[in-house]
Amino acid sequence: MIVVINTRDLYVIAHFPRLRMARYVCSFRKEFLADQSGSYNHMLPAFPDNGRSVFYLNDRQDTDVAGIMQKINEEKGSGYIFSDDLQRTYIMELIHYITKLHYQVYPSAN
Repeated sequence: MIVVINTRDLYVIAHFPRLRMARYVCSFRKEFLADQSGSYNHMLPAFPDNGRSVFYLNDRQDTDVAGIMQKINEEKGSGYIFSDDLQRTYIMELIHYITKLHYQVYPSAN
């Protein structure tokens, strides 16, 4: 399961896998993505205004999301000079994955 919470200035994405994998939580301020996509995140259906979305995942989706979340987590403390850029890229990958999930759950929204 993946839970997306959107508050006024913060996004929280939490992954609770069905299998025995690590659980991850990713939180970031909206300004963190401002350069890449902050201008349209509010329009993505997976991020309802001041709300919450829940998506139930199959085993493959669990593995896919865990892989992305693990990359984000590993970059947080890496000390790499472009760590923030990589984190933004991985977060955007996760956002697009969640958006695709939304359209699978709600196909009429397409």
